[in-house]
Amino acid sequence: MSTYDFFFLGIIAAWLLPVLRWAAEQLIDQTQSVVPSVTILAHDRAFKAALRWLSENGRWASAIYRSTSGLSPGKGWAFGEFDGHPLVLHCELDQNDNGEETGSLRVFFPTALFEGRGIIHRWLEETTELPIAPEGLIPVWRYDYGEWDEMAPKRPRQSNTLFYPGRTKEDLVEALERFYASREACQERCEPWRVAFMLEGPPGTGKTSLIHYAASELRLGLALVSTRFLQHIRDSDLVKALGELPPGFLVVVEDIDRLFQASGDDDDDDKEPEVRNNKVELSELLNLLDGFHTPEGVVFMMTANHPELLPDALTRRMITVRVDLPSRTELEGFVETRRPGWGGAFIQALGEQRITIARVEQLLRMHPDNSAFLDATRALHAAE
Repeated sequence: MSTYDFFFLGIIAAWLLPVLRWAAEQLIDQTQSVVPSVTILAHDRAFKAALRWLSENGRWASAIYRSTSGLSPGKGWAFGEFDGHPLVLHCELDQNDNGEETGSLRVFFPTALFEGRGIIHRWLEETTELPIAPEGLIPVWRYDYGEWDEMAPKRPRQSNTLFYPGRTKEDLVEALERFYASREACQERCEPWRVAFMLEGPPGTGKTSLIHYAASELRLGLALVSTRFLQHIRDSDLVKALGELPPGFLVVVEDIDRLFQASGDDDDDDKEPEVRNNKVELSELLNLLDGFHTPEGVVFMMTANHPELLPDALTRRMITVRVDLPSRTELEGFVETRRPGWGGAFIQALGEQRITIARVEQLLRMHPDNSAFLDATRALHAAE
């Protein structure tokens, strides 16, 4: 073969390869809608772990480069194998002005059409060493003693099992949807993309159940941080913990008002609220909500039985969701879902008394007989 032939073949290859690559990308984009696939964003905790696994197990079509997280694959298409199935991946990777990695990994299994998302869960668990809740359940993590511990996943909470005044449920879910849809707009305006909600109301009104419902509706996980734990760690530890949390979790801090009380006698209304421990100061809590080092995309869900104890500087940084006592209609509806036919008589026995759903549920558990339940309800008047 002459030099001219090699030159001619080189021109054909230079023209043909981009066309073939474009055709392959189009085919892959169409295929991803019907085969198991997952997209991992650069800010996800799983991103660096997945890169590390793929750099050791993938057959890469592009060179390896030095990233901020270490030796990792470069941009482009790659191929590998997992659990007997070929794996195809497209890496879009760059760095912003701060030197932080941006982009995403798109991974899919073209021959695992009948596997469902189970193969995705197995791959994520093996490659990233992150626990993945079974499909249809809500993952629950708890931060304690310096690390996240996986707890038993929860079943989704159904709307017809919850009773709140007005549009309390719908308003919270819609506010979360607006937040998750605002990422690009926040980036364009150079605003931090994170948010904190404060669910306030009397004890027993269902603040925790409302968070559970919101996670169920949006298919999010629950990351629990107790106020007891907050009293014994620094804000830098909390920021580190948030950085280790995968995306798609609500960070739940219940009874945040317990961190604040008047010095000495709790019943002294003349004393200003202050942090009652020497580890988490008010300034550190404020830093946690909107500080420079708090990761993007974090959603805090805090609850308070006594919001009047919270400093204005803290509440101004949060979206307040008021969870009030249920109306008579909502109480009757709740009883009907638990004991069909009991609702009307219960409302008559209750009179003008206002109680929480939690109290009604307690009465139903303690008094499975209708007559005993109604007698216990009437006795509430005498206990006032």
